Order: sequence, then structure tokens, then C-alpha cells
Amino acid sequence: MSQTPSTQWTPRRGIGNTALRTPRTTETDLHIRVLREAEVIRLTGLSRTTIWRRVRDGSFPPPIRLGPPSTRAKGWRHTDLQDWFDGLQPGA
Repeated sequence: MSQTPSTQWTPRRGIGNTALRTPRTTETDLHIRVLREAEVIRLTGLSRTTIWRRVRDGSFPPPIRLGPPSTRAKGWRHTDLQDWFDGLQPGA
């Protein structure tokens, strides 16, 4: 019997009245879920410009490079965005 990584379910805030429920990864997980810019925009409700402005001023998690240094492809770790969501103040 194979052993599956343990997860803890964390309720997520969604856009409007929808709620996202996503598994919270642990150190034992072998895979990291990476979200591309379009999905981050959809999930956060922020514009592309606002996301990059907040990355620059340190109020939004920075993306990671998805390949060798010469590639322009970037994405955000799912866990980094979960931590950012968790740190938001209600009504802010």
C-alpha cells in the first residue's frame, strides 16, 4: 500500500460568494503546485498591474522562475498565495 502525503484542508476566500477549498501542502509533499499569472488574477481579483506593483513593494509574494535563468516563464507557489490570503485582514 502506498503512502499518500498528508494534507490539511483550509477554507479559501473566493471571488463573490464562491468559496475555494484547497489542500494545504506539508513538507512531505513531493510536488509543488504552481499557478500562472492568469489564474492568480482570477483567484485574487487583482489586476496584472496591481499584482506586479505589490510584488515590487513587497506586499504580494514574488513569483518563481519556471525553468533556466534565460526563460521568462514565472508562476506563484500555491502555498505562498495561501499564506498571503491567510494574512489579509477582513475588509482590507
